[in-house]
Amino acid sequence: MAAAEAEASSATAQASESKWNTNDYHWEERDCTGFATDRLRELVVGSEVWRDKKVEGDVLSVTGAELDGYASSCVRKGKTINTFEFTVKVTFEGRRGGGALHATVTYADLVRDGSEDPNAEVTVPVGVVESKASAVSDSNSSLDKDGNVVQTAVPVSSERAMRCSEMLLKLVTKKGEPMLREQIAVVMRELLAK
Repeated sequence: MAAAEAEASSATAQASESKWNTNDYHWEERDCTGFATDRLRELVVGSEVWRDKKVEGDVLSVTGAELDGYASSCVRKGKTINTFEFTVKVTFEGRRGGGALHATVTYADLVRDGSEDPNAEVTVPVGVVESKASAVSDSNSSLDKDGNVVQTAVPVSSERAMRCSEMLLKLVTKKGEPMLREQIAVVMRELLAK
């Protein structure tokens, strides 16, 4: 009987992530910020919101993600308390028909302090979109007298560039931002489950 109790105690102690904090009895805090940052980047960076099937290079995608703040998992007397407080900034870059867009979506004050019901639904507020549009010249390909491909810059009207940039901005707000909210909620749920 004593051997069975010792084996059960050993199994419980090994279930803990800590080698010294047997049964997670003493206060211990683990930094989860690196996990949250890496997971967010894994989920969103490189995601395409839109791609023109006819024109190569006309695309809108996520090019960067930053997480500013902290996330931690604390244990005390066998109880896990997961907390975080951060701001997320995600960058979109796109190009279409002579218009280029650089947009940043910011989600501020994403907070869980451990006092909430652990089973409460995770919600992410709508992000704030900031953008900068610019015109880029299109190019035409042609062959020179030696048979080499030559790229010739074709100027684009500012009106056309603006319309294309506006279309890209609508894609960020209608498709990109909701997709980001879903992915940020995934990261938040994973943090709470750690």
